[in-house]
Amino acid sequence: MYATRQGMVDRYGQDRLIQLTDIHDPPTGGVVDAVLDLALADAANVIHGYARAGGYQVPFAAAPDMVVRWQGDIALYLLYRDAAPEKVAEDYKAAVAQLKDLARGVVVLQAAGVAAPVADGGGTVLLDGAGRTFTGDSMRGF
Repeated sequence: MYATRQGMVDRYGQDRLIQLTDIHDPPTGGVVDAVLDLALADAANVIHGYARAGGYQVPFAAAPDMVVRWQGDIALYLLYRDAAPEKVAEDYKAAVAQLKDLARGVVVLQAAGVAAPVADGGGTVLLDGAGRTFTGDSMRGF
C-alpha cells in the first residue's frame, strides 16, 4: 500500500474517516482499520491495473506522491459507496483520467523505486511455418 492510515487522516480528516469506516453495529467510535485497509487495497488494485497496462512493474517499491494521492482519492470514493459528494467524485474521476494517461504513456512516473515502463517489441509479428498446403496448382481441377 502507498497511502497510510495517518496520511488518509491528514488528507481527508479523522471525523470523515470515522463516519465512512465505522459501519458496524455497535459503532467503535474510531477509524476501523480493516474497512480502510480494504478500500486502500481496492484502490491499489485499480492503480496496478493501469500501471501494468502502461508497462510498469507493480507493486512500486516506493510510490511517488502522485500515486499516494491517486490511492487516497480512489479509496475515499470507494468508502462513500453510492453517496460520494461531488468533490470526491470529481477527484476520483480525475485520478482515473490520470491513470488512463499513465496506461497510454502520456503520464510517466519518475521516482526512486519505480521501474521504467517495459518497452514492447515494436508491434511487428514474424511467423515462420511450413509452406502452403494448398496452392493454385494443387487445387486445379477441384
